[in-house]
Amino acid sequence: MPHPSKRRILTLPAVHPCEAVSPATLLNSLIPLAREIVARRSHSFPIHRRSIREAIRQTGLLLELLDDVRDRGSALPDSAVLSLSELHVALQKIRHLINDCSRRGARLLVLMRSEFVSSDLRVLVRSIATAIDVLPLDNVNAAVEVKDLVRLLSKQAWNVVIATDPEDDRAAKRIRSVMDQLKNGVAPAASVLERVLNHLQVRSWSDCDEEIAFLEEEIFTYFENEEDGEVALLGSLMPSTAKGDTKRSAHCTASSVSDWLKQEALQCPISLDLMTDPVTIATGQTYDRSSIKRWIKSGRLTCPVTGEKLTNTDLVPNFAIRKLVDEFCRDNRIPIAKPNTKHRQSVEKTASPFGPAAAGAIKMAVAFLIDNLEKGTVEEKKKATFEIRSEGWSRSLTSSIELCLVEADAVPWLLCLLSSPDPSTQENAVAALLNLSKHPNGRRAIFESGGVCSITDVIKTGAHDRSTAERSGDPLLPLFGRRVPNRDRSDPRSDPDFSRAPNS
Repeated sequence: MPHPSKRRILTLPAVHPCEAVSPATLLNSLIPLAREIVARRSHSFPIHRRSIREAIRQTGLLLELLDDVRDRGSALPDSAVLSLSELHVALQKIRHLINDCSRRGARLLVLMRSEFVSSDLRVLVRSIATAIDVLPLDNVNAAVEVKDLVRLLSKQAWNVVIATDPEDDRAAKRIRSVMDQLKNGVAPAASVLERVLNHLQVRSWSDCDEEIAFLEEEIFTYFENEEDGEVALLGSLMPSTAKGDTKRSAHCTASSVSDWLKQEALQCPISLDLMTDPVTIATGQTYDRSSIKRWIKSGRLTCPVTGEKLTNTDLVPNFAIRKLVDEFCRDNRIPIAKPNTKHRQSVEKTASPFGPAAAGAIKMAVAFLIDNLEKGTVEEKKKATFEIRSEGWSRSLTSSIELCLVEADAVPWLLCLLSSPDPSTQENAVAALLNLSKHPNGRRAIFESGGVCSITDVIKTGAHDRSTAERSGDPLLPLFGRRVPNRDRSDPRSDPDFSRAPNS
């Protein structure tokens, strides 16, 4: 696993060469740096395409000069140190920006910071021009045509327009419009959200998950000021955007985690238990939080796997591994132990960004799920019950979503599906009801709807069916079985157990 980056996205730290550095050392350091940037020429950039390609083009022309000088083996004059140092700093920052703009999972955040990105790229391109202007080209041993190209590069760098792409600007405005609509309680058109996702090349559930995981990590790692409130708001908007996209829902039936991932890969190297609260340390290795904390507390400041000395004792939450562990446990029906949340940032500290817009985003996603429970096809109902049971939302919003689902009358419709002929839908409905029962209002809704007996019937029947299946060797019977009392549950209003029915 790669070393977790300590650089926050869209920050541009750079190592400034010391004053005593020689021109030859700078040249040998600049060439691989420039080549790394030029190698990104063939990559696809969903956002800031034109500006990035211009920065790569200029770096490529500069690389021709640097290669030619080194190939000739001539010494550069000491007066070139200032210029080469400035080029070194500028190229480091350009590399950071290019990496951030192509980073999977960060596309929505980078899009919303488009003006910042364009401004930085503009400054850096001008910095290249300034550095070339002070470079003593007349005293540099290089081909005449290469020098002419570099001089032309300097002039173009001052005149080229580096601005936000019109397509990026329109997509960012659409997102801000969606936020404004949510603040006013208006559900935005699904076509608007779909256009934004297509522009960002977010085309599958896994892409959506990467965006959500990244934004959640930003919230809990860096939330400090009002500017970060937009990150939290985007983090609450992204799940509703993903769940409201029916085309991407088709991808959610992909093979389960168990089909391609072994349990050993999700076990803590120290305790050999599944990592319910995985964190990554300075060496890039991941451990369960409680195990690595005990290791460090005992005075051992080395990595248990690699033996490397730890440069720091920071524990970075690994949301990707945590999600895989949760999915693995669900696929294999393993009880999921809830991690200790004392280390996490309290919800009160991040309550401010979850205002009207975030609440509107949650309500929009919940309305979509309830509509599928009520009017959807068999497959859509199965997907809706799976989404409610899976808790695949931002962890900081789970309580709000549970409450919203209860208030939207999800409980009666889920109780209806206890009699579904589809075993997966039935099992998901039971698990979803148990999830909602964690909220006091959810427990009250289940009791008032007469759902306790219904859930108990299904679980008891499922236990009987499982026992029968084990004796008969039939591996296909579902965990909870199918038999429920024979009553008409096509509509919750027809069920005598219900004291109230969902609002149509």
